[in-house]
Amino acid sequence: MIIIIHDNSSLVEVLNKDLNPINYNVSKNEKLTQSVLEIAKANSQELLIWCHKDLKESLDLTGLSSVFHHKNILATFNTDKNYYLSSKIEFLERSICLNFNKKTTYGTYLMSSQVGGIFAETLLAFSKDININQSFNYSLNSIAKNYQINGLFCYSEPKLLLDNYSVIKEETISDVAFFIFVREHFKWVWVWYILIALIVYSKKYLLLPFLKSWLYSQKTIRENLNLPEVKSSIAQKYFDIDVVIPTIGRKEYLLDVLKDLASQTILPKQVIIVEQNGDIKAQSELDYLYNLGWPFQITHKFTHVLGVCNARNEALKELKNDWVFFADDDIRFHTTLFQESLDAIQKYGVKALNYSCLQPHQKQTYFNTGQTFIFGSGSSFVSSEIAKQINFNKGFEFGFGEDTDYGAKIRQLGNDVVFTANINLTHLKAPIGGFRQPIPKLWDTDVIMPKPSPTVILLYLKHFTVNQLKGYKLFLFFKIYGKKNPLKLKSHINKFKQSWNKSVFYANKLSAEANA
Repeated sequence: MIIIIHDNSSLVEVLNKDLNPINYNVSKNEKLTQSVLEIAKANSQELLIWCHKDLKESLDLTGLSSVFHHKNILATFNTDKNYYLSSKIEFLERSICLNFNKKTTYGTYLMSSQVGGIFAETLLAFSKDININQSFNYSLNSIAKNYQINGLFCYSEPKLLLDNYSVIKEETISDVAFFIFVREHFKWVWVWYILIALIVYSKKYLLLPFLKSWLYSQKTIRENLNLPEVKSSIAQKYFDIDVVIPTIGRKEYLLDVLKDLASQTILPKQVIIVEQNGDIKAQSELDYLYNLGWPFQITHKFTHVLGVCNARNEALKELKNDWVFFADDDIRFHTTLFQESLDAIQKYGVKALNYSCLQPHQKQTYFNTGQTFIFGSGSSFVSSEIAKQINFNKGFEFGFGEDTDYGAKIRQLGNDVVFTANINLTHLKAPIGGFRQPIPKLWDTDVIMPKPSPTVILLYLKHFTVNQLKGYKLFLFFKIYGKKNPLKLKSHINKFKQSWNKSVFYANKLSAEANA
């Protein structure tokens, strides 16, 4: 292990794992980014840790093996409430990677030079992407932004410091560097978008930074990185599996799912089926649950209460084993699904997997296994330790967003979710089942229709920052009215505000009813 102590702009000292000084000759006017790269080249098999000089006494070296449990991890921590990329980046970002509790581990591309670490050989794999004339903070955020979903695991990690750390002010990106960052890491249209967003919401007319950014081009994300093989040192000991399946009106499809489960090379211990039927006089149609022999325990719950959130919550009450496979009632999968899942859990040292789950006519286009901000509540594999702590929010019932919300809760507990590109399920999208009749919405008879859907706003209110919500609002306005008559701009704005405010109103009402 090599420890690099710095003052933001340049190297102060280099230490070994015992905190004893190591001689390192710094070239005249050498910037911190260049120093770190040179140290990495000279110590390619070491773990590199960097730390601001004011945090040196709070550096916690005791738990680094649990933080850097495989070689493709970039973990940093920022003691300040502000981040290097500033709140301006929030106007652009549509994922849930920005709004998090700094007391727990969280996957994000918001990196910091205050304290952090990466294996030297992993850092060197990105050397071609690093401009030594940019600040170390810029380089860290750049690498994380481009490669977090392409095999690099990036975290805000409070365990890097002892609890007694002092808050130090984070370096803040300049307006020019910010626009360059947007130009290098987003499509060109977003440079225009952020200029307009800053004018609308911050009354800042940053024309010069905007113009300077056009001297740069978007960075190419390299596919064939020479990254080390992932092999987590975190051991998983227990592998008994529960399966959760909500179902409604899909008797034959569900039977096929059960047959696939019965063919697994590692059998589940329990399959929990929550059958819904809104007809108060109806009874279960799933006779084969009792007439056929199954190599696992079946726990069957029948309810007249419709809704997949309620059904999954009822199933979660029955969990008995170590892992839970969240399944839809119209998927198909191969016999080694659970074996491959447990192998992936061991390999990556995580407690939640999200599978590739495409329809038969769809072709897979994304093949990188890594961190994801997506969660599929009908195609995922999660530690029961986590699943027992959280429920599906019934405010999303009969709408969209319950799976993303559940995935966000997993992350807020300090856990990562990994998309496994090589483990595939097939989603048949069965034409029967679903809701037998239209489900009435609170806003169906309202004169002003909410836009976007109140469940979308509910999701964003729960997991976006204030600026993220503003950014989405502006984006949606352009999407709806961008090509309409600009002479009616005032009228367009008034209509949009009315439908937006109505959506916020019903989102808050859904939330209140779910928590009642």
